[in-house]
Amino acid sequence: MVKAGLVAWGIPGLIVTLTGAVARRNYVTSDYCFLQFWPLVCGLLIPASIIILFTIVTFILSVHEMKRSGELVIKQGDNTSPRGRAMGRLKDVFCISTLIIMSWVVGCITLIKPAIFGIQVLFITLNFLQGFFFLILYCSFRPDPLWQTIPCLR
Repeated sequence: MVKAGLVAWGIPGLIVTLTGAVARRNYVTSDYCFLQFWPLVCGLLIPASIIILFTIVTFILSVHEMKRSGELVIKQGDNTSPRGRAMGRLKDVFCISTLIIMSWVVGCITLIKPAIFGIQVLFITLNFLQGFFFLILYCSFRPDPLWQTIPCLR
């Protein structure tokens, strides 16, 4: 978990540090925290595109693994068929992957047209739905709820 945390916080921290160091004088104006075109492309749009590509590849590999294995882990008291469980997991993965990709794409669009209020509301809504669906799909339906596994929340 520590290694995953270091990667999850370290890579974005490295990108932000490098962009801030290199593009320190490349802001649109001195009172507006928005980078000019090329620093914006290198510091935000390329990493966002890599994240979108990584999400798509992860989704494809997940679907391939589900098709290859044919059966997922059976929970205690689960009376549904292996195919039904696999289809349920596939729907979960598709839902979350679609929300992640859509929120990154809409986030990039807000950089191109920052004055469009509807796009910003859509971005906020998609980010809210990401968290909501993670809560519903991966925390609420667990046999041991997340708040019971964390000692300080018992």
